[in-house]
Amino acid sequence: MFTKCITGRSGRAFGFLAAALLLTVIGCGGPPTTTVTGTVTLDGTPLPSGSLSFVSDDGRVGTATIKDGHYTMAEAPVGKVKATVTGGKGGDNVMANLAKKKFGGMADKMKEHGVSTEADDKNAKIVKVPAKYGGTEQSGLVYEIKRGGTQTIDIPLQSK
Repeated sequence: MFTKCITGRSGRAFGFLAAALLLTVIGCGGPPTTTVTGTVTLDGTPLPSGSLSFVSDDGRVGTATIKDGHYTMAEAPVGKVKATVTGGKGGDNVMANLAKKKFGGMADKMKEHGVSTEADDKNAKIVKVPAKYGGTEQSGLVYEIKRGGTQTIDIPLQSK
């Protein structure tokens, strides 16, 4: 009886259902992301520490910690993005700390994606970045992130 059930029309229906279930469980991939690296400078000097976020037009967000002027964002959203930059103390990451407070157990997941959740250098000085760089609408930092391969985006900030 079971053999009869999985052959013929019923077999095709069973195969289709199994394939649909497998795609549902595995997923078809999410929105495209890529790795972006670069340098963040303030008045030509590498920013000692801080946070960087890329926000896409559809609301996807990628975050990275800036340390000694350098950042690597493992899952940056592909397409047109607006950037925000905030200063920090040590490896403080404002976005990561906010997410940590709100979502609690996500700290390990965030670390897997290169987002710092704790200060890496407790002796580092507090870095002041002009407030305009803290919001997507006023930062003026707009970039196009392309699909595939690692992309380099350097971000020059001006204090005046």
